[in-house]
Amino acid sequence: MKILPAESSDIPALYRLQLLAFESEAEMIGSRAVPALQETEEEHRADFSNWHTLKLETDTGRMIGAIRYKRNGGTIEVGRLMIHPDYRRQGLARKLLSAVDTAAPAPPKRCTPVQKPGPISAFTKNGLPSI
Repeated sequence: MKILPAESSDIPALYRLQLLAFESEAEMIGSRAVPALQETEEEHRADFSNWHTLKLETDTGRMIGAIRYKRNGGTIEVGRLMIHPDYRRQGLARKLLSAVDTAAPAPPKRCTPVQKPGPISAFTKNGLPSI
């Protein structure tokens, strides 16, 4: 597996992964009022340039995870940590968070609010307080 910077040509695959990954959050909280599920592909495309996005690919090039981050004042805001449901519970979220630490090492990092236990655990285990 490899972690690479996402490019604009990855937007359709990132958007499909986003819908798939956040569907389980919607099921867990009993509502589809999850921002990642409300966003259209066009909105996703328009917002892409506002973030640095890393993608996680299998050795065959299949995108199975992603994370995005950006500078927000004196901190790095981390959000949209996504792992394909078939690849969860393998430490991949931790690998993506570690890649953000490598890419943006200096400022403190904070995560965007999430409501599902998996990402909350991944964020807090890696020392990221919620915004």
